[in-house]
This record gives sequence, structure tokens and C-alpha cells, in this order.
Amino acid sequence: MDIPEIKSLLEAGAIDTARARLLELVEFDPQEVRAWLLLSGLAFRTDDWPLAEKAAAALVELRPSDGLASSALVSCLVNAGRYPHAEKEIVRFNAIADGSGPNHQVVLQEHRATLERIRSLGQ
Repeated sequence: MDIPEIKSLLEAGAIDTARARLLELVEFDPQEVRAWLLLSGLAFRTDDWPLAEKAAAALVELRPSDGLASSALVSCLVNAGRYPHAEKEIVRFNAIADGSGPNHQVVLQEHRATLERIRSLGQ
């Protein structure tokens, strides 16, 4: 099944079937960024945090300078209470973001605020 067919399933509300097809697709082709993006969105909308984290981590690996992928991963890690991992991702992204990439400024700001919250918790 290809991405347009899976999008049709999502549009028709066949969320579970679309999730299954996307998981099959990324298992077959782990480099398929579009499938990971769809999985990430689907997981966030359905509060499937383990899947959201898996998809965000895959996107960060495939697109390390993608601010939105980094932001999604940090959100998942914070939501799971995995603050040291969130801090590690923040530090990683801040080291490579030069501020000129799409969304870099917003994500850098968001990361600074998240890091302050994590540190205020004593984590």
C-alpha cells in the first residue's frame, strides 16, 4: 500500500487500518519519511505516545536538522517523564541549529523554555 492509499484511509476515518499499513510500510522501508510523518501525526492525535516517540525519533534520525521533528521528540519525552532524554535531544538540536532553518528560531525558543522547566523540577 502506498502513501496516497493510506491518506485515503485516514480521510475515511479508518485510523486503525491506516496505522497498521503505515507500520508495515516503515518496517519495509524505514527511510520513508512521509510514512513516519503520517504516523507521528496519527499518534499525536490518538494519544499513542509510544508510537509518537518512535515516529519522532525516526524522523530526527532521518532529518537531524528538522526542528519540528526535534520538537515532537522532546514533547514525547517530556510527556513520558523522560527528562534526561529530552534534555539530551534539546542539547543535540541546539548544537546543530544555526537559527536559519525552517522553524529553528521557534524551536530553539521552545527548547529553552522546556529546558528551564525540566531544570526547575530538579531533573
